[in-house]
Amino acid sequence: FLTLIYFAFQPSDSLELSVYAKSTKIDLFFVYSNGNSSWVGGMIPSQRRKLRWSYPKISRLCRAELLGELFSVPCNVNEVLNADYGPNWSHTIEDKNFIWYKSHRNVQTLDKYTDMEWRRVFQVYWDQHKRKH
Repeated sequence: FLTLIYFAFQPSDSLELSVYAKSTKIDLFFVYSNGNSSWVGGMIPSQRRKLRWSYPKISRLCRAELLGELFSVPCNVNEVLNADYGPNWSHTIEDKNFIWYKSHRNVQTLDKYTDMEWRRVFQVYWDQHKRKH
């Protein structure tokens, strides 16, 4: 059972759903294609700031097993991980300074949404004070 937290959509920028599955928050982003590359749009809601993560072209999904479960992943998963985290992505690094909206190698900070855009783009469906643990 999923509880919708917020929905953000502007066709040219991003499509993002944020949900809770029990006590786990999950952010779902949709991939856009742009010629020979792909990208994912997102935002920093508290700042009304647009973000974009750039990737090598993601054109097909393959199946991969993790802990006995099958998941759909980009067939070029190594290239995608390298774009996000660099060539040493498979090494565990404990970095308390990692910030989701600026520590990735491939993230760009873009313009802010105008007040009119924000009212149309960002819809909140959940009151955190009513959340049950």
